[in-house]
Amino acid sequence: MVDPVLTVVVCTYNRAHLLKGCLDALVDQFLSPDAYEVLVVDNNSTDATLDIAKDYASRYAHFRALTEARQGLSIARNSGWYHARGLYVAYIDDDALAPHDWCARIIENFERVSPQPSAMGGSAIPFYDQALPAWVAPDFGLRTWGDQAGFLPVPGYVHSFYGMNMMFRRDVLVASGGFAESMGLSGVRLIMGEEPELFSRLQRVDPQFWYDPQLAVRHYEPVDKMTPCYLLRRRYATGEADRNIARIKRGS
Repeated sequence: MVDPVLTVVVCTYNRAHLLKGCLDALVDQFLSPDAYEVLVVDNNSTDATLDIAKDYASRYAHFRALTEARQGLSIARNSGWYHARGLYVAYIDDDALAPHDWCARIIENFERVSPQPSAMGGSAIPFYDQALPAWVAPDFGLRTWGDQAGFLPVPGYVHSFYGMNMMFRRDVLVASGGFAESMGLSGVRLIMGEEPELFSRLQRVDPQFWYDPQLAVRHYEPVDKMTPCYLLRRRYATGEADRNIARIKRGS
């Protein structure tokens, strides 16, 4: 069997009610199935998530299901690139929907852009299942670097792409060791910072981060994550993540 060019990694935990939508969108790609694979990493789910992943793997030859029993999003993401067979590794969340040309455009960018990007990302367009609360901005959940494609500048602070829509050369992930496994969501624990921590390391050695606004995914934003309590918890977790990244940089 010829190895695919691209591996799409979907890390998932107890999201059976959302996973099918994500996987259906990855089935329905313009790209030939020979050119890409979809690797679903079940992170120790207790619902029907693993059954769904295995069902898709049984019906589509370019889908695989993997179980990662160690809890943690960063651990699951590292398992994804470790088992990937593609030259490039793309991450999409289990509650995100990729457009039909997403996989093809990822490969095109990696092979067309010069210098070749070490990492790549796109935007995330939110969608909701209920009306937004009055205290939430009308574009809540929108993640974008603007309307123009190009390399992100290299400032004094860290640029980071969004976890639901980010891509890497696999050799870059191998060389860097991937995501810090002490950071990132773990079950229901709200721990953040694994993405900017990785990008902070990459920025020092290969800061070729290519942004393509046409690599846009639709991302589900549940109303239960729009409460003042949750938003405060998230802001606190962001502050903790910044502190932890600073400690890692200092080597403490």
